Amino acid sequence: MITDASGRIVAEMQGDQVQRIPHQELAPGAYFISLLQNQEVVTVLKVVK
Repeated sequence: MITDASGRIVAEMQGDQVQRIPHQELAPGAYFISLLQNQEVVTVLKVVK
């Protein structure tokens, strides 16, 4: 699983895919993970608003 800065689960593995768990609002500190086809993490964006 992937958590944001507060430890809230924001994504989880579904087989070989990462599926984001939707929230009503993404809190500051939440992360978005971009993956290549080989499942390597290539981009991590942090919400700062």
